[in-house]
Amino acid sequence: MRRMTHRRRALITSSTLGHMAGGTTVSGLRRGAAGAGRARAPALVLLLAVLLAGLVGACGGRTSPLADPVGSTPNRPPAVDLGSTHPSIPTTTPAPQQRPPVKPAPPASSAPSAAEDLAPFFAAARSSDARIRAAAAAINRGGVGRSTIHFDRSIRAVIKAAVPDQAAAAIPAGLDPDLLRAVLLVHSELVARAAAFNGVYEFTYEPVPVTDRRSVEMLGAFAAGSAIAKRYPGDLAALRTLATTSPPINAARPDSRKAAELALHIALINEANNGCGGNGGAVFTALRPIVWKAIVTDYGRFDGTIAGIRFTATYTPGVGWKAELNAC
Repeated sequence: MRRMTHRRRALITSSTLGHMAGGTTVSGLRRGAAGAGRARAPALVLLLAVLLAGLVGACGGRTSPLADPVGSTPNRPPAVDLGSTHPSIPTTTPAPQQRPPVKPAPPASSAPSAAEDLAPFFAAARSSDARIRAAAAAINRGGVGRSTIHFDRSIRAVIKAAVPDQAAAAIPAGLDPDLLRAVLLVHSELVARAAAFNGVYEFTYEPVPVTDRRSVEMLGAFAAGSAIAKRYPGDLAALRTLATTSPPINAARPDSRKAAELALHIALINEANNGCGGNGGAVFTALRPIVWKAIVTDYGRFDGTIAGIRFTATYTPGVGWKAELNAC
């Protein structure tokens, strides 16, 4: 896949399904890998620590590739540690110790909370996380050598399945700002991790040296993806805690401005990670400002801006909101 050498304007689209829960689906531009990353050949397989997959920092942060683990052989890439641990077996039997009596745990609160409303999102996020790990495992099994990179065309289907569209569709409209920020942070990490695989699309036809620019960029995206994967469990746990202690969500109408703004936030996350030749790296730790104001230009009319980017938002009954960003 050749990369365009000149910038061109692109539209990033998000649409919401028209139901009271405010579910959202996202479609966006996916182009070849862009972004800069530095990776040395010995570090290339740890890119697949992306199994745990993701990216760091807000809006495009990058990390340098990880080093090969000790004990790797010169002719075979080291295996990727998926994070499983095994307890060590003591060589001696410790003397029994007296323990203080265990106090019974207080009864769980039966009060309704936002956690119940977000149950579909948590389920979709768990499924998306598993598919991202599966894509990374497939990449780990082959395609990255010591001197060249080459993937079978079948890897595309696995990468496509890792795109977290279902998680986006499960986000309800009407969240308060704190809960919305926490949900979008987790969603952006899923999107960023999946987008780290975008560069693989350039390696399905013939072997490419690991020193090639495309190889360096892809390995850099993989390393950044593994760094986001490490923060993902903590951010997901923080969201669960916040949802458990928050009141039930007052769902917004499908045709409301809150539903439109949710579609805009999701479209922005998608654009930052996949649009304009992106390959992940954009983690959203804060809500971006949205300004509703009609803007008329020589090339079209817009309804306002999000993070300074012009957008149009159109609602269709039974379909939902369609948000388009004038990006790139």
